[in-house]
Amino acid sequence: CQIGLALAIERPELVRSLALLEPAAGGGFEVPASAELGPAFVGPALAAFQAGELGAAFDSFMRGVCGEGYREIIEGRLGTTGVENAIRESAFFFRDEIGAVLESKFGSEQAAKIRQPVLCVEGGAQPAHLALMSRQISERTVQLLPQTQVVIVPRVNHALPLQDPEAVAQVIASFVAGLTQ
Repeated sequence: CQIGLALAIERPELVRSLALLEPAAGGGFEVPASAELGPAFVGPALAAFQAGELGAAFDSFMRGVCGEGYREIIEGRLGTTGVENAIRESAFFFRDEIGAVLESKFGSEQAAKIRQPVLCVEGGAQPAHLALMSRQISERTVQLLPQTQVVIVPRVNHALPLQDPEAVAQVIASFVAGLTQ
């Protein structure tokens, strides 16, 4: 989401609309419920990563954002190799992306530069500890970008593109189709 927003600001002629899938709870999208993330699972995940335990870091983070069944979700769509690849490639996420999101300066001033229509897609079946935060992030997105349409996809969480790719594709296709009418 942060990269898409930055592109819309820096090269608006290249961006017709934005689809934000589950914006991260950092930077301009930090909300009151975000405070619970650090102690609950982000801190332990980062500590495991810094200790060289990439698998444990991945497991801690994914259980936190997708719930206990995250591994079955990934394996169901991508197989065991998909899980192994995700763990290996998560090193970049822990090393670079988390810090970049948390340090993001995206806020009202930057949001005012974005004129494109925005779709914010959230999962409707978040783990209990994320339900309030998810709602607050959607509200914050609309606050920052009033041209946002929020769509909640039922029966999915942060793993929504793997849990129900057809529903996610339909939401995006409907949004785009509405722009051309």
